[in-house]
Amino acid sequence: MRILLFFLITIGAAVTVSWLRSPPQDHDPARPAAPTLIGSVPPQGADDEFAGAETCTECHVKEHATWHRSYHRSMTQVASPEAVVAPFAGETFTDRGGTYRFFRRKKQFFVSLPDIDEQAEAERRGSTFHTSTARQVERQIVMTTGSHHYQAYWINSRLDNQLWRVPFVFHINRDRWIPVEDSFLTPPSEHARISRWNDSCIQCHAVRGRPDRDLTTERYDTTVVDFGIACEACHGPGREHVDFHRQKPSEESQPPDVSMVNPTNLGHRRSSQICGRCHSQFSFTDLPGFLMNGLEYRAGDDIHKTRYMHNFKDEHVQQSSHLLNGYWSDGTMRLGGREFTAMQDADCYRNGSISCTTCHSMHSYEDRSDQLRPGMRSSRACLQCHSEYETRITEHTHHGSSSPGSNCLNCHMPHTSFGLLKSIRSHRIDSPSLGAPDRPNACNLCHLDKTLAWTDDQLHKWYDITHVNPDVDAKTPDLSAAVDYLLSGDAVQRAVMANAFASTDAKKTSGDQWQVPLLTHLLDDSYSVVRFIAERTIRTYDGFEDVDYDFLAPAAKRRKAAERILQQWSKQQRSFQGVDIRSVLLNPDGTANHEEAVRRYHQRDNRPIEFPE
Repeated sequence: MRILLFFLITIGAAVTVSWLRSPPQDHDPARPAAPTLIGSVPPQGADDEFAGAETCTECHVKEHATWHRSYHRSMTQVASPEAVVAPFAGETFTDRGGTYRFFRRKKQFFVSLPDIDEQAEAERRGSTFHTSTARQVERQIVMTTGSHHYQAYWINSRLDNQLWRVPFVFHINRDRWIPVEDSFLTPPSEHARISRWNDSCIQCHAVRGRPDRDLTTERYDTTVVDFGIACEACHGPGREHVDFHRQKPSEESQPPDVSMVNPTNLGHRRSSQICGRCHSQFSFTDLPGFLMNGLEYRAGDDIHKTRYMHNFKDEHVQQSSHLLNGYWSDGTMRLGGREFTAMQDADCYRNGSISCTTCHSMHSYEDRSDQLRPGMRSSRACLQCHSEYETRITEHTHHGSSSPGSNCLNCHMPHTSFGLLKSIRSHRIDSPSLGAPDRPNACNLCHLDKTLAWTDDQLHKWYDITHVNPDVDAKTPDLSAAVDYLLSGDAVQRAVMANAFASTDAKKTSGDQWQVPLLTHLLDDSYSVVRFIAERTIRTYDGFEDVDYDFLAPAAKRRKAAERILQQWSKQQRSFQGVDIRSVLLNPDGTANHEEAVRRYHQRDNRPIEFPE
């Protein structure tokens, strides 16, 4: 069965389900009254090793409250009116030949869709599944994953106690349903893809998830202690700790309680491995054992004993185009959510003492989005270790003190990773370089109108960095590096650069009146995620906040929308002062050099890239 082997390699999972028949309820008026299959989530509860997060509230009220506000807590939830963010108001969609309808009955949520069990069976047999002719079934939504960017929904199978992901997700900021294939960076597909929670989510999205898969029948009898990323994922099993303190021992008669783990008290490597259990690229050393009994790893253990952490130089990585897609050519991780893998290559980690908790916290954070400790969005993040630069920032950066070029993070952790429909800061923590010409560098992510040759000269003049091989920019000596990535790059480069074009800092640095015509070429990109980002970026430019465009519309409508946007831009009053118009594909009269842009776009790197998230 084709259930995304890559998810097995990088994430793993399992779940338990049982089927019941529901009594008659308030039925959706658009459908005749009929009994509906009702499902359940895996049994949840403490065991002889794990106590469960709710037990922690007995003593740790403040810590429990800060965790409870986090998106880690709501990563997996039982489907309830409090957890479900989508309206389920009877919306009906047709996608890739299938019809999907989302509705609710009182406090329960349902979907009508082509039978996923039939699709799973067809994939198991290696036969073709036709969504358009499949049997239409109703299923209850029993579980959710995600609550920050988008939310996915899970339904039960008829057999084998499996959970299948509904082929749509709800995008929270856009307030709309989006097909799964159009929510992740994936090559164009004519077929809806399915994913099984049992194989792809449980080890990261639950605590003490035990798949209990029968390797012969593929039946699951999964149990979990907690849904979501809860206390014992980071602090280790708590049963011994809880039992010890419930006995109320006197300090004189009992030894100190050392059963729990505090990540901040571990060395930087073991501490970071706690986050790395999920935020990394890895494979299990004992996959059958995991599918049966769950993770052997416990917070504070040496993670390398129970899983193999991938490295760019590994032979099996080099021989797998699927794995290689997650790296830039210099070995820098570009797949979001794998920050620990990236940080392992940082000198700050290898020869220093940086850990995830240097900047992040589960309990003391500015906001929930990135779990960053106060002040960690600024140079303070780096200066807490590199204090020698505090009084000579401008001398080091060659930028004004208030310039974005003097924020250490922008140069040493540029936005060159991709995930969740956006660019994410690289966690390799290195210095700007042209050593990997395929990886957008920090300078050209802000100086959108400058060439690689310009960047090469600046790095040589300021930091005495040896000039790179002249062949680096031989292909486009007069073209802005950002424009080259945007038009001719692979899907990741196009997505990263389209996101960079929305940066307020980049617009202030490079001007903001020449980018829109270039972005219109991405409105018909073959990757729907690239189209999504291009549209979002265009809306950040003055006069284009309300453009009439839908990234999921048929190709003909998308092209018409792009033409209207280009016509609207051509009517605006514009100034290109300080911009080398030739490098950004403008004609001498300030009009867009559309023909040259089209020619370069047709030269783009079209190799298939799929990013699991």
